[in-house]
Amino acid sequence: TQVRHRMLVILPSLLIYTLISISFYGAASVKKEKDSQKQEAKVLAVQNAINQKLDGITAHLGLLATYFASSDDVNFREFKQFTSKQLDYSQEILAFEWIPYVPANKRTNFEVRENTAPDKPFYIKEKSLDGGWQPVGARSNYFPVKYVYPLEGNEDVLGFDLASSKVRGAALSKAKELNELALSEPINLVQNTSEKGVLFLYPVFGE
Repeated sequence: TQVRHRMLVILPSLLIYTLISISFYGAASVKKEKDSQKQEAKVLAVQNAINQKLDGITAHLGLLATYFASSDDVNFREFKQFTSKQLDYSQEILAFEWIPYVPANKRTNFEVRENTAPDKPFYIKEKSLDGGWQPVGARSNYFPVKYVYPLEGNEDVLGFDLASSKVRGAALSKAKELNELALSEPINLVQNTSEKGVLFLYPVFGE
């Protein structure tokens, strides 16, 4: 009788505990599902925002590529006028650069032609082991920065052979081979080594 009495007391308690546990588990599961949905929505929103920025940058570069491809020659004044307007539309773009293909047999002529400022001699250059600049070594071709805008704060980039950098060179090769926009892996910027950036490389084929 005493055992039966204890069971009558314990069983309802167990039933109530089980019901409370199930209710709590159900509430926790619903909350977890809602949190998961909120997190997925946030991720999707970020992805959409990034895709919109990528589309905008791609459009800017496409316009610039068309401008170069349809022109016999583009001087810095024209490059500045075109890119300055595009920079107004996107805060994410730090600078626009024009990087021509220069075969080794035309390197000397290219450097002489671009040497227009006596106080700032132009030459195709690469990074030395100590982090400074040095003339590029002998290679079959080069991809030096000919124009950059905004110029202020980016002067050091002029003449830099992007092909001399492993990461930049890989992105250049990809853009050239696929004939489409290519992104580099994150890189330390030449202008500010404390900041990271990504290169968007859009190939231009023509005369």
